[in-house]
Amino acid sequence: MRVALLVVAAAVALSGCMHGGGRDEDAQRALAQTTERLGAIRSGTLEFGVLVEPRDEEPFGFELEGPFELREGAPARLHVEYTRIANGRRATVTLVSTGEDAWAEVDGERVDLDPEQRQELLGTAEELSAGGLEQFQVGDWIASAELERGDSTDVVRGDLDVVAAVNGLARLAGGLGRDVPQVEGESAQRLREATESATYELETGTDDRLLRRLLLRAVFAAEVPEELRDALGDVVGATITFHLGVSRPNEPVTIESG
Repeated sequence: MRVALLVVAAAVALSGCMHGGGRDEDAQRALAQTTERLGAIRSGTLEFGVLVEPRDEEPFGFELEGPFELREGAPARLHVEYTRIANGRRATVTLVSTGEDAWAEVDGERVDLDPEQRQELLGTAEELSAGGLEQFQVGDWIASAELERGDSTDVVRGDLDVVAAVNGLARLAGGLGRDVPQVEGESAQRLREATESATYELETGTDDRLLRRLLLRAVFAAEVPEELRDALGDVVGATITFHLGVSRPNEPVTIESG
């Protein structure tokens, strides 16, 4: 349950009809405007997840999907399906917060949480409302940017600064009560050397500059120094994909009252 709640707290597809490329300045401007407006997203349908695909083992990770509404001075309202992926299997539980009550659902049946779990979910929902999506300062994580314009959304894509991204996500985890050390100095250099590729793709509204989708993908080498293997563990020799999406941003959502 704790992992699911931390994922929910952290959380709070490509566009078609592309025509023409944009200058780097345009891409940087789109990134900056989208980052500045992350805090303006207060509701929508969330898609969030991390998938680790080791080269010689089964993939593992998690996914979140469902409506949410962030409220000033009150816990978020949400109804999200949390899916755990492990050993080639998927297991899903639904987490619900009305802001006043919280529970889980398994196979469509309500499962009341014990007082500690209920308070933890409501507390996480409150942190989500307070922090919002502005915690994802993705503009600091990029190494290059190219803009493709569309009719209703634009796409910015390029190379990712893997060290900046890892440290940014570590700071986010630290704000959620998880002790994740920063990668610095020689360790940062080794991380860069162990990264075969690191790319991102960000979809943003052409007119409103509200985030629609963020995709990060990093491929790590199988053969790395022993010290780095100790630090990276299961991510060595793996492809890691992180995605965060918000469809219908700031449109009304329906949260079941139970």
